[in-house]
Amino acid sequence: MVFYRSFDDEASKLVVHQLEQYSKFSFVTNGILTTLLAMFGLIGNILLLLQIRRTRYFSRRLALHLSMLCCWDIALLFSCLLTYGISCVYYGIIPFVGTVAYLLYFFQPFASFCVTGTIWQVLAITVE
Repeated sequence: MVFYRSFDDEASKLVVHQLEQYSKFSFVTNGILTTLLAMFGLIGNILLLLQIRRTRYFSRRLALHLSMLCCWDIALLFSCLLTYGISCVYYGIIPFVGTVAYLLYFFQPFASFCVTGTIWQVLAITVE
């Protein structure tokens, strides 16, 4: 944004205005909403995991499948929280430089791996 602010023409002002609007939108959507939803999901999955472990409502195999499904979801929500939620709250927008770029480099494929694990876990539950 510093580059576009150094010019005084209308196109640069328009770009700066659009970037500022996107920064506000990204802060609210990727920062606050993602953080709140990920925290809600983490708490819910941890409570469900504890409930599955404490009670014997399900067969042992189904309880293990549901526990693994909770673990995949916890890992996915944790990676979303790190890549989008916390970085957007801290920076106001998702930066693609510095340390955060390395977090995105690691946690984005990990999130895809978690989604794949969740799909396979649901398939295993369906087959049984």
